Amino acid sequence: MELPLTLQAAQFFAAALLGLLFGLLYDFLRGLRRTLPRLTHLLDALYALCLILANFLYLLYVGGGEFRIFMFCGELTGACIYFAALQCAFTKLFIGFWRIVTFPLRAICRFLKKTFVKFCFFAKKLFSSRKKSCIICNDMDQQREEPAHASAQDVRRHKAHHRRRDRLCGRHRRQPPAENRGAGAGAQ
Repeated sequence: MELPLTLQAAQFFAAALLGLLFGLLYDFLRGLRRTLPRLTHLLDALYALCLILANFLYLLYVGGGEFRIFMFCGELTGACIYFAALQCAFTKLFIGFWRIVTFPLRAICRFLKKTFVKFCFFAKKLFSSRKKSCIICNDMDQQREEPAHASAQDVRRHKAHHRRRDRLCGRHRRQPPAENRGAGAGAQ
């Protein structure tokens, strides 16, 4: 089926306008991608979805359900005109817009990240020394006996080490005072 030349021209210019809008949408999402780089993949998928949906609707309503090559050429022409002439102005505008809009979110995320890092540092210092001392306690339970060939000074150091370790691991028992140690149950 043949189309009149005026209808083809109208569809070509509508496709060029659609290409301009695709370029504008790309720069709009580019500003957000530069402000929040972690969203790059999600925003690219959103752009591709919008591109497919807009092309489908354009071909369905404007093109009458038929794909014609000049429509694709019109979209490509519109996108090239946008990127050649208008991109510089709109990119800076959109980056500034997204920096203002996302500032509260970025400030909250920065605060939460600093708080989490400080909490992790504190927790690591708190629990790592406690864990190390208890691991040492559990591993050295079999080594409580004093070495047989050690000097008296080594034996005192060995006993003092075990007392410190037992206190760290929560196994410290208070010794009764020296005057009550020797007395039996009947001497009161």
